[in-house]
Amino acid sequence: MTDGGFGAICQYSISANSEIEIASISPGNSTICEGEAATFTASGGTNSLWTGPNNFTSNQQTITVSEEGVYYIEVSGGIEECPTNTVMNTSLEVIEDFATPFFNIPPNFCKGDNIPNLPITSLNGIDGFWNPAINNQITTTYYFTSTS
Repeated sequence: MTDGGFGAICQYSISANSEIEIASISPGNSTICEGEAATFTASGGTNSLWTGPNNFTSNQQTITVSEEGVYYIEVSGGIEECPTNTVMNTSLEVIEDFATPFFNIPPNFCKGDNIPNLPITSLNGIDGFWNPAINNQITTTYYFTSTS
C-alpha cells in the first residue's frame, strides 16, 4: 500500500481476535413429551440471566425445564471489544401424552373372508380412521390414526 504523500510503501497488518465467542443457545427450539424435560445451554459470555414462563428465572449457564413457552437469555461479559449484552430466545413445546386406543378385533382373517368394517371409535373412546382400506385378498397391517 502506498501512502498519500511521499510515495513510501507502508505495510499494514490486520488481525482478528480469535478469542471472541459468539453468543448462542444449544440446542435451538425443542419439542418434548409431557413429563419430560429439555436442557438449554447458553454460551458466549460470563454471565447469564434466563427468564421464562410463570416468572421462571435462572442465572445458570445451563437450565433444565419442562414448562412450555419461550425462554429468553441475556448473555453478558466476555471480551471487552464486544457488545456487553446479547439477548436471545428459544422455545419449548410440550406435547400432551396421547392415550393408546384399545380395540376388540379378531387377530386373523383368511383370504377372501368377509372382513367387517373396523371400528372408528376405540373401546376407550378415541375416534379415528384406519389405513389402508380393507383388502381381503392380501395380508397387510392396518394403522389407526386418531382424530380426537
